[in-house]
Amino acid sequence: MAERTPTRRVTGSARRSGAERPGDVGYLLKQLMSALRRRMDERLRNRELDLSMAHMAALFALQEEPGLAGARLARRTMISAQAMNGVLRRLEADGLISRSRHPENRHTDCWRLSSAGTRRLARARRAAEPVLQGMQSGLSPHERVELQRLLGCCISALEAMPPAN
Repeated sequence: MAERTPTRRVTGSARRSGAERPGDVGYLLKQLMSALRRRMDERLRNRELDLSMAHMAALFALQEEPGLAGARLARRTMISAQAMNGVLRRLEADGLISRSRHPENRHTDCWRLSSAGTRRLARARRAAEPVLQGMQSGLSPHERVELQRLLGCCISALEAMPPAN
């Protein structure tokens, strides 16, 4: 006889969003990102940081990988190249990032955090923490770790896929 795994009670909002149907994972992830972005933007705005989640994502990516080109930064943060161009120009005008020429391609700029950008990102991360904690408030500590592991597996699997033709 097959072993039963415990099931969690599905709340009304999760039921309405289709959380009980495994085929809807992409849609649920889109809903999650939309809600997360909305809450993060509200929180960042209320803390007078003058940043959006897109700005914060760009700063975070540049902290992790200094010297990224704009196109690669756009891919890393899932922002269109056109939108990223606007984000970069704004962050540069605010003195949060600086640019230099790519060593191998004179038509490409590389971007780095300034010391002001590092400080602003630290403030933004502190401001964002309650949103991230609230998002995970219905999960046990074990489930939080498992969620991170599972999302990492999904990301790795997608990155390993060959490009669609």
